Amino acid sequence: MSESYNVNPLEGVISHDLKKHLIDGNKVIINKETFEQKVEDQEFQVNDVFALDVYVSSGEGKTKEVIDFFILGLSENQCFQEIPR
Repeated sequence: MSESYNVNPLEGVISHDLKKHLIDGNKVIINKETFEQKVEDQEFQVNDVFALDVYVSSGEGKTKEVIDFFILGLSENQCFQEIPR
């Protein structure tokens, strides 16, 4: 589906199943499988609950360290505006 929006899934992101009082269960779904990062296949059961962490990038789908950054915020008149630091 990400190809439809010209974005790539981000490597290193894993979604976990949820249980009462447990937010990082043992069943996981990987956002983007690579040679170095793989998880076992899971069989979904009725009433399984997952917290899906979906991160995409308009680049290669890899993270990089950024020294400088800016914060975007919403206003009524604009879709995005930069919030001064």
